[in-house]
Amino acid sequence: MTPGCLAQGKWYKTQDPRRSNSTAQLHRLAQASARFANQRIMERLHPAIEESLQFRRKFAAKFRLDESFVRAATAGRPKFDKPLKILAENGWFISWWNTPLAWIYPLARLFEAGHRERANRRLRNHFGDQIASIESRLRKQFPHRAAVLQKAFAAHRSHDYELAIPVFLIQADGIARKIIGGDVYSRQPGKRQKLKTFVESISFDELQKEVIELILLPMPLNASTGDSMLVKGMLGRHEILHGAQTRYASATNSYRAISWLQYVAAFEQQKDLAERHRKRKKAESSNR
Repeated sequence: MTPGCLAQGKWYKTQDPRRSNSTAQLHRLAQASARFANQRIMERLHPAIEESLQFRRKFAAKFRLDESFVRAATAGRPKFDKPLKILAENGWFISWWNTPLAWIYPLARLFEAGHRERANRRLRNHFGDQIASIESRLRKQFPHRAAVLQKAFAAHRSHDYELAIPVFLIQADGIARKIIGGDVYSRQPGKRQKLKTFVESISFDELQKEVIELILLPMPLNASTGDSMLVKGMLGRHEILHGAQTRYASATNSYRAISWLQYVAAFEQQKDLAERHRKRKKAESSNR
């Protein structure tokens, strides 16, 4: 069998179908090997990364670089607000800890070019790979919600998306309200201003701020019935939880709901990090 025949698709017509199954198995094995290799690489890189961070902290402590210098030194970095907005408008919210920055622009370009299913498939796989760690983290972070979360994730794994999606959205509502202290969906000026004030209070880094500010955007997730942001097949919280939409059950929408749930839950860590940042800045100022 020549390579030319394989490229032209003739191999699939002439060979035993069992070989196609073998090819699929080899492909899955290759993907698993790649994930394992990436994990081993990160394990080996971790000491070097930690050493680099320690050096940076010592350098900063010794020279006490002011914020204007740091801003000037990092002014050339790419901004992610536009591609992050495109992902949010398509129902997706990155993982603060696990989504590579190098993926953000390519995924946004796929949506812009109309290749939505390709982008959705990649994001489903991305969150599918980390679903166990997301569930574990959420159950530890919110122990009083652990039983509900366990059942929601079990429904998702069983493909009971009609049940999983509303529970994910309801839990995201409760978690966001607890952390932020108000409604994250309302368009009323007073409530929107309260949400903006919260966002400003926990923002201390440009990239972090770009991710946090997604919660202020109009998007399908927070659109009300009749809103032009609502798109057929898109995850719309208001219509699902109020029973206006019944044809929402899909793997894509369930993973979208998980991406939203883990996104708002991470605001608690961002709130803690912002407080530590303020204390550190205050200590540095008092030592000058």
